[in-house]
Amino acid sequence: MQAIEVRGHGSKVKRKEKVESILARLQFLKGQVSELRKKCEALKLQSGSRESLVCSECGKLIEPGQEVALKSSLGRIKAYYHRDCFREIWRSQMWVFDYSQPGFLRIAGDNC
Repeated sequence: MQAIEVRGHGSKVKRKEKVESILARLQFLKGQVSELRKKCEALKLQSGSRESLVCSECGKLIEPGQEVALKSSLGRIKAYYHRDCFREIWRSQMWVFDYSQPGFLRIAGDNC
């Protein structure tokens, strides 16, 4: 934001007008960002009809909205599971908190 260096009677008025115009521009840009987010979400929903996902545990097709994605530490998807298959895998493991590891959880007995 630029400060107006004009001194005198009208300097406060000019600063106020400048701030008001900047705030109006900011509100306009916020509105544009909101519209772009809505469009992105709509595109994500449309692209939801992509190829069918296969469960890495049981090998059956996964219905949309019922998948669990397992990601690597870099954020890349390694595998997909049914919610129920993943729940059973999760329950069968003994998990412990390990604050020295990213994610804070590790399988008990793992010597990482």
